[in-house]
Amino acid sequence: MRKAKYTRETLRDINPVPRLAFAKVTLCDYKLVWLYNSDKYNSDAMSLNDGFTKCEVFDFRANAWRYLTCTPRYRIFNDQTPASANGLVYWLTERYNGETKVIVFDLQTETFRLLPKNPAASSHPDHIDLCILDNRLCMSKRKRTTMIQKIWSLQLSSEETWIKIYTIDLRSCSSWSQSGLIAFTWTRMDVIRPCTPVAILKNKEILLNHRYGDGLVKYDPQTKSYSSIYNHLSCSRVVPYFQTLISHI
Repeated sequence: MRKAKYTRETLRDINPVPRLAFAKVTLCDYKLVWLYNSDKYNSDAMSLNDGFTKCEVFDFRANAWRYLTCTPRYRIFNDQTPASANGLVYWLTERYNGETKVIVFDLQTETFRLLPKNPAASSHPDHIDLCILDNRLCMSKRKRTTMIQKIWSLQLSSEETWIKIYTIDLRSCSSWSQSGLIAFTWTRMDVIRPCTPVAILKNKEILLNHRYGDGLVKYDPQTKSYSSIYNHLSCSRVVPYFQTLISHI
């Protein structure tokens, strides 16, 4: 694969979303997608920001960046990492008329659209997280007042059908923290972002990560408890986590 040339005028002159989506189009074809809010925007939060997002795609076959002319009419939520699976990339939008929407980008046709519905539409995007589990889009929502996080999975057969797969009480990790193994700061009451599911294990346990944390934890839905994924390590050590191209375990 040829080395990509990523130097762009936009990289120097504006402050876009710092998150890029590296996604698979076909078995041997990948694209780098950069969707960001324009530096020109409508100050009226109740109005659609028509044309105020920009998108650039890096085609590895052509080894070049190019702009897309048709971009979403909703500004995206800056503080997020896009999720991608099955040739699609997903972003959360800013709130419009009290709703947070999900933008979908088709890598083959290079077109945008909105998901018709999502279970956390009434929540602020600060309280929502997108991820991929078992090659399906999943959405997490955390309620700051109750510290309860719910996780839904989008069914591949219908973009209007979401199934709740987990309900996690983040307060239940208090017993784990008392054991001296706690390595996360997301248990603090002032952190409102939900945990990010990383993978579902064979025994239905789920691995969780958080941008404000230092590693991974494992949640058991049967016992409703957390544990370290490396119990044999010293309590003073943490296990760092970095997202990779591996989609599941």
